[in-house]
Parts: sequence; C-alpha cells; structure tokens
Amino acid sequence: MVRDISATGSLVLTRAVFEPTEHIKLTLTIPGGDERSVEGTIRRVEKTPPGVSDIWPYRVAIQFDEAISYADELGELAKVKARIGRRDSKQGSSEK
Repeated sequence: MVRDISATGSLVLTRAVFEPTEHIKLTLTIPGGDERSVEGTIRRVEKTPPGVSDIWPYRVAIQFDEAISYADELGELAKVKARIGRRDSKQGSSEK
C-alpha cells in the first residue's frame, strides 16, 4: 500500500521482504482507474513501527528511475488509502 508518494519516489507498506538496491516495477492506479507502471530501486527497508499497522510489517522506500508527472494525483489517493489503512488496523487490533 502506498503510504507517501512524490514525483521521484514512494514509501510503500508491504508484507513482502525486499533488499536495498533491489530493482522493482510497480503498477500504480491513479484516480479514475488508469494504471501506470514505474520502475525504481529500493533505497531503504525497515520494520513498520508498532501502532502504525498490524497488516503491513515492512516500510520500503523506493526511488523511481524517472520522475513521474502524476504524483499529485497519487498523493491524494495515498492519503485516502492511508486513512483507510489506519482504520482497518485499529479494527483488526481490537478484534484480537
């Protein structure tokens, strides 16, 4: 799940384990349902701090190979998804 995004990179919450310097390809969905592919390099991998998410154990910082022009649209979408993720996380932790 995209937590934060800019024209040059993104912070992604994930269940997958990645290594720094690993090259990846992402498919991003922008508002309206259009999909865009972007490639980048993993720059940082860290465990998600307690209380941030019970669903996504890792935070991965990705630097895009080329700047994207639709970052503002994705940023708004990421904010909505982050709010939903926080709400889901709170619901999940109360059910335990």
